[in-house]
Amino acid sequence: MRVRITLRVLVLSAASLAVFAVPGGLHAQEQEQSKPSAATAAGAPAHSVDPAKRAEILHLLDLMGTKTAIARMGPTLMAQMEQFSHDDASSAQQKRLMQDTMARMQARIDSGAFEDLYVTIYDKYFTADDIHQLIQFYESPIGRKFVDKQADITNDVFAGSIQWIQDEAAAIKADSESKGSPDTSQPSPPTKP
Repeated sequence: MRVRITLRVLVLSAASLAVFAVPGGLHAQEQEQSKPSAATAAGAPAHSVDPAKRAEILHLLDLMGTKTAIARMGPTLMAQMEQFSHDDASSAQQKRLMQDTMARMQARIDSGAFEDLYVTIYDKYFTADDIHQLIQFYESPIGRKFVDKQADITNDVFAGSIQWIQDEAAAIKADSESKGSPDTSQPSPPTKP
């Protein structure tokens, strides 16, 4: 059970990186729902990307801070997984599995496999000219400011979203209670057959 939970944390963390490490993240995902998924886009190997375009995409990812985020993702994921593997409830076998998983995941991240995924996806959605224009933006003062503020913006959005959800949930609960609706936070009593 603990292994499943830890692997879910890993998947959610990777998904978080995909959403927050790329400007536009979640909003862009919502707009692209009618297009093929990233998994489909990643079906083609990254080496099929024109070498000059690949170099430009990697330069763009560097300017956007995505390469740095990918590099930080490994240690962050490993720290989260390590936390679960040190849980007293974890068996020795689960701890060994977690350590092996952490080492293998770090090796995959270090190998550039995750970076290749980005290259393949950017190649699919952007022309070489698009990439060039994006590079011009991210090299500009406002582009650099955008990158510099992106982590702060993401943190504020995340914290604000959590607070908003808590406030809305409390308001909904209060509204339900004032209307005499059943309290859904407590389990329903068992029904008799």
